[in-house]
Amino acid sequence: MNSVKLDLNSNCSSIHNPELERLIEKANHLFNAKGINNRIRLYRRIIKLAKENNAEKEYGIGLSFIAYYYVRRREFNTALDYIKKTLAIAQKLKVYEWLPKLYNWSAYIHKAKGDFSNAIDFYEMEIEINVSTGNEEKSFVAFSVLGNIYEQQNNSTIAQKYYQKAKQLAFKYPTNQDIINNTPSLNTSIIGLLTDTERFEEAKNLCYETLDLLEKYKTIDKAILPYLYGYLSLINYDTGNFSEGMEYVLKAAKGASVNNMPLIFNITRLKAYNYAGLNNKSKAVLYYRKCLKQVEKVEGAYAIKIETLERARDYFKKQGLLADLLQASTLLDIIEAECQTLQAKLKVRVKSLTELDNQMPLLHDNKVIEIPTISKGLVQLTVKSIQCCYTETRANKNILKIITTDKTTELWVRMPLIELFDSICNENFLWLSRNAFVNKSHVEDWEKVAHTGIVKIGTKNFAISRRKRQILFAKTNTITNKSLSK
Repeated sequence: MNSVKLDLNSNCSSIHNPELERLIEKANHLFNAKGINNRIRLYRRIIKLAKENNAEKEYGIGLSFIAYYYVRRREFNTALDYIKKTLAIAQKLKVYEWLPKLYNWSAYIHKAKGDFSNAIDFYEMEIEINVSTGNEEKSFVAFSVLGNIYEQQNNSTIAQKYYQKAKQLAFKYPTNQDIINNTPSLNTSIIGLLTDTERFEEAKNLCYETLDLLEKYKTIDKAILPYLYGYLSLINYDTGNFSEGMEYVLKAAKGASVNNMPLIFNITRLKAYNYAGLNNKSKAVLYYRKCLKQVEKVEGAYAIKIETLERARDYFKKQGLLADLLQASTLLDIIEAECQTLQAKLKVRVKSLTELDNQMPLLHDNKVIEIPTISKGLVQLTVKSIQCCYTETRANKNILKIITTDKTTELWVRMPLIELFDSICNENFLWLSRNAFVNKSHVEDWEKVAHTGIVKIGTKNFAISRRKRQILFAKTNTITNKSLSK
């Protein structure tokens, strides 16, 4: 979150009141300092005095202080109320320089609540005002967080473009203090992307660079530390260093706020992973069960929740814990369905990237696309010749297989599945699960699929849960509600 205070200088007229000015100056000085809990009385005093003196601008400033106070306390509904009141005053008095910050806070809240659609709107509004007023450097945080939103939806292509925009601003404005203070947050998001694509050495090095950055600049908020330790734990786990992984997750736990549920959930799942790696079955089961209890309390973070539930399901199956296995599978179906619905909504939400890339048009069935395969080099395929695309194991999640109408052809491609789906960009292609999508024109009997939950492409069978079938068939319009209910 961009935490810089509102610009208190404006052309708006204001009364002269030494006591009010002194209180605002004091609050302004304390704005980003540690220990916010005792400041509410100061902020309420500003509001009271401003109201008594009919000082509307100062009243708005007081409201903004309280809004940010509640943002930092993660009391989001109360914060939004105060932000809306401040926005109304900013619009009335035409203090437009306040708007980017208020939009930023609103976006931060909506993202934290899992409402990515509204978060994107507010970040885009912030960017638009900053660029139009010649303050593009103030959009650093917005670009960084927009990248993180798309990364959470497993759309690494769009995420990387937003991160690139943020890095361009950092390169262009190397001494900007706000960019310096928020660079660790950008780095942390990029670390996540590197980890997801199994570039572990690069991810680890960026973790260490960011820790050095925190040492160098005392102005940077140290609340980012648990996230960095969390990634170091995950990297060590993924590379088989379970003891080190456990050491880092314990470090992360020390700095975690109990009010930050996404962070608490992340720590819980990392404990489960590393205990499982250390073959401590009782602890692994304990923490995986805690994950099941916590997962529905975490808003957003779909990629992490899905990965955690997949691992929990597989671990419970291995241990023969059938009740836990069923609970994990049920939760996984629910959250995957939510994620797919959200991905569909966010598909076209990339307004601020128009200067980098125009939206891709839908490709016709006979359109030829070039795909860089692992063993056959650059291969040309028509869109309609592609039957389905899938990944088989988590270990090879960035290596996918393409089944084509040419039964003799097996194509292996090194790229994320979502990236290929976006490249094909054809309305006939539908997701069957997180690990597979299909060209619906090659599925002969949807009525049978409705009953069996199996899509057969060549010799390959793809299982679809009942919930996913409901979503899928709502899109295809090929079967009736009656068929689904049988």
